[in-house]
Amino acid sequence: RAPPFVYEEVTETADLTATYASFKGAKRGKTWTADETAKFYRAIREHGLDFPVLCNCFPGRDSRQLKR
Repeated sequence: RAPPFVYEEVTETADLTATYASFKGAKRGKTWTADETAKFYRAIREHGLDFPVLCNCFPGRDSRQLKR
């Protein structure tokens, strides 16, 4: 025979909110140098906001890093 269930009342004392983003561990990209920034603006003038093409100009960076 199984033991009877014991119910315990729990009271929240803090107003904390956790979401998916709380646990995903955001990674931070490397800082842009002045030369990379200048190259980025030249690439935008030449190619526009075509991010797949811009990603080819910056092999170490992904489209998310280029958009931020």
